[in-house]
Amino acid sequence: MNHYVYKITRKSTGRFYIGIRMCKCAPLDDAGYWGSGTRVRAIVAKHGTDELEKQILVQVHSRKEAMQIEAALVGPGQVNDPACLNLVGGGWNGPFSEETRAKIVAANTGRKHTPEARANMSAAQKGKKPTPETRAKISAAGKGRKYTPETRAKMSAAQKGRKLSPEHHAKLLAANKGKKRTPETRAKISASSKGRNLTPETRAKISASQKARCARVRAAKAKAASRPSAESA
Repeated sequence: MNHYVYKITRKSTGRFYIGIRMCKCAPLDDAGYWGSGTRVRAIVAKHGTDELEKQILVQVHSRKEAMQIEAALVGPGQVNDPACLNLVGGGWNGPFSEETRAKIVAANTGRKHTPEARANMSAAQKGKKPTPETRAKISAAGKGRKYTPETRAKMSAAQKGRKLSPEHHAKLLAANKGKKRTPETRAKISASSKGRNLTPETRAKISASQKARCARVRAAKAKAASRPSAESA
């Protein structure tokens, strides 16, 4: 038996359905199958298949693997997207093999979420706090990870011109208040900075930032010093 993950798109509206299929023939020869979803079947019954387009996203070795990929492609954000014809999310919550992860990445390459899907995914994540175990796993996964020069350049470009809101600034300050770096962390920061050559523009920005900070500190001290004399007068 052959197993594959497919996508049905309605050409006139752009609405889509993602599902899995098991068949004896090759996936590309399974042209007569147009999905088992309720909404897709209603479209076929009313309008036929002329305005539908079927795409084989990936062929896999088992139904379990197909379910894993379907679950990764159809999450809560996609189901709540008005463009999505799926009524429920994909049906797998277990761990993924490296091969399956690679297939999921390949199936998602070039895929763009609609603004509605992005908003739904954002809403689904709001208020979610990772458990200590999840935090530990994320930390362990990032340790020793090295980024390529291209990735570093992309990350730098994404951050340029980005301004934090006053609320975000306040949260960062509160989170770091009273935080002390360990000797190991200090040594790592020092080692990473050694031999680093800053551009004239960066030096100028650092200098301007330090001058502004010193000016704020002096102003605060002057204000504090003037209070007793004002009260005595």
